[in-house]
Amino acid sequence: MFAHGSLRHILGYYMCAAPQAIKFVQNSHGKPKIASSRDCQLRFSLSHSAGLILHAVTLNDELGIDVELIRSELDPDDLKHTVFTQTEQDSISRALAGPDRQRTFFQAWTRKEALFKGIGEGLSDGVKDIQIHSCDSKLIVSVDTDPSLNLPWSVTDLNISEHFAAALAVNRKTFTLRFNDFSSLVC
Repeated sequence: MFAHGSLRHILGYYMCAAPQAIKFVQNSHGKPKIASSRDCQLRFSLSHSAGLILHAVTLNDELGIDVELIRSELDPDDLKHTVFTQTEQDSISRALAGPDRQRTFFQAWTRKEALFKGIGEGLSDGVKDIQIHSCDSKLIVSVDTDPSLNLPWSVTDLNISEHFAAALAVNRKTFTLRFNDFSSLVC
């Protein structure tokens, strides 16, 4: 509940509106957006895990954010087949041989979930058709059947803690990332 209440405060700050006045609607996959009689161009995403809350807000561009506590009890080999393309699975398998096995898996997971939250579908249809791969130290989003077909999404890792993996996806090729502490707004 606190995560959603703090989101209302943050959106209220940007919209110069009372938090309780902000209303939401959802698309067919459950992605929320601001319901407004005005043409509101604010886009937002919310994620929380183990008490850590991340919000992302932008003007005009769709976006998604995800954070996950890196849990040692999960076996990446059991889960990697559920949402990753074969190319991503192969890349993860090579990385899973190292000491950062859990972090590697959860970072790949948060990238994928942030992307699909941004697209507005969640981890559902088409998740294994789109891949995120590294090229010249950048993360590139492409269609698995045609890697040359790059999609206009940027994905970036958020290094917020050694205990969490997090990623942000934005529907544009370049963007400026700015961190704000809104704890004084919502406490």
